[in-house]
Formats: sequence, structure tokens, C-alpha cells
Amino acid sequence: VLIEMRMKEMHDYGWKFSKYTLTPVLQVYCNAGKFEKALSMFNDMNERGWVDLHIFSVLVMSFSKWGEVDKAFELIERMEDHNITLNEKTFRVLIHGFVKESRVDKALQLFDKMQQSGFYPDVSLYDVLIGGLCKIKELEKALHLFSEMKQLGIHPDVKILTKLVTFFSEEKKMIQLLEEMQEDIDEEAMSLLYNSDLNALVKN
Repeated sequence: VLIEMRMKEMHDYGWKFSKYTLTPVLQVYCNAGKFEKALSMFNDMNERGWVDLHIFSVLVMSFSKWGEVDKAFELIERMEDHNITLNEKTFRVLIHGFVKESRVDKALQLFDKMQQSGFYPDVSLYDVLIGGLCKIKELEKALHLFSEMKQLGIHPDVKILTKLVTFFSEEKKMIQLLEEMQEDIDEEAMSLLYNSDLNALVKN
């Protein structure tokens, strides 16, 4: 309300708004969860040709925070039409956010966009994506990511390996995974992994 009063005062004095005036206003609307007002402000700035990476990122991150994953993804595609690419930090935060909202499908699409933009994934991204896929029982896709990270020379940690082993109910597949994983981790981590395996078998 206060920021709208200040804007009205500026308008009444005949002062023109600039990109640097409206950007903080957009941020305030986003922080306050004023979805429609934030979108209206963004569209107004877009029509004036003021939209840049920072402005796009503010709105995309807010959409993700509000659980509006599809709208966030649509906005990312609009960014591409403007030849604007997310930075690496924003890619990572959004992928984690999408998985948290149980939208692993969009997280994987964003993961592909991140790699196409020239950014390299690390073990933490593979961890969240493999965990998300295991949770929704997309185990073949999880194994594909596991193979991909090994091909890239990224060594899986015990958290990733535990997630994979725990979600496989088929005993033969568990044993096969354990055999493949022995070369990736030390003796202590392998012991933890066997414990997870035993617990899963007992549960099954």
C-alpha cells in the first residue's frame, strides 16, 4: 500500500517512471505474494522494453516459490524468445524448487536447458533429481541419470547410492547396483549402503 501511495505521488507530481523505479515495485509485489499485480507490472515493463535478466529472474523465482511451476516454465521460454538465459545459480535454485513441488518433469527439462546453456551439473543436482525420480517410482530414469553422471566423471556420493538401492524392491537389481557401486565409494560408505540395503530387504 505504501509503495502504491508513493507511486501515485510521483504520478501526481508529473514524474515519469523508469525501469529503476518499477523494478523494486515488482520485487515488493513478488515478496508480498501479489501475483496478479506482479504479473501486470511485469507486462507493463515488457511493453516498454525494460525487461532484462534480473527482472525475469525475480518473477520466475517468485512463481516457483508460489508453486506455479508451469507459469515459471512458460516465463523461462519467454526469456528465450528475448535471447535471455538464466544464470547458473538461478538454474540450480529453480531445479531444486521444481523437485520440491513434485514437478520432476519440469526440473528435468530445466536441467537440459541448463546444460545446453553451457553450465555443468554437479553431484548436488544429480542428488535432488535422482531423489525426485525415485520418489515417484521413475527408477529407470533415475538409473539413466546415475549412468550419465558416471560418464561425466562425477562420482556419486552415498546419499545418491542409498536412494537408488532403497527404492529398488527387486533383490537381484539391488545386488547388481551394489556390485556396480563398490568402485565409487570407500569402505565406510559401502558399509552404510549395505545397511540400507538390508533394511530395504527386511521391509520388503
